[in-house]
Amino acid sequence: MKENLIYEKFSNGRVSNRDMVSLFDAFNKLYVTEKAIMMKRLSNTLNDLSTKYKIPAKETGELLRECKQSIESEHNAKIDSYKKRHDSFVSSSNAKASSFMGFYKKYVVTLHNALKRSEKKWYKIFAERANRYGAAAPKQ
Repeated sequence: MKENLIYEKFSNGRVSNRDMVSLFDAFNKLYVTEKAIMMKRLSNTLNDLSTKYKIPAKETGELLRECKQSIESEHNAKIDSYKKRHDSFVSSSNAKASSFMGFYKKYVVTLHNALKRSEKKWYKIFAERANRYGAAAPKQ
């Protein structure tokens, strides 16, 4: 129902502030959820590798903390790079639909790809660290 209302407003050429805020809020909630799921997968992978290759608990904890800090800083940098334009859309009473949708699509795709890249990067780092303690770590 809400999507139909937003589509009708987009087809009229303008997007209201309320609709822009709703879309950003909905995506940000989804993004936080997806990031938490990704962190859980990374944590589980690290725990599995630490059990399999007998990685010391201290190093496992440090590696997980390093992973979380790195992902947070990378993703905060991505979000900050869009902050000025994001704020200009949210603070305006309405915007051209084509302009807003172009920005929104780029925002969503960039953050989604950043999550995928971070997860892949940290799987590789975990495997490399596990190699220090065993033969060949499984590839993800």
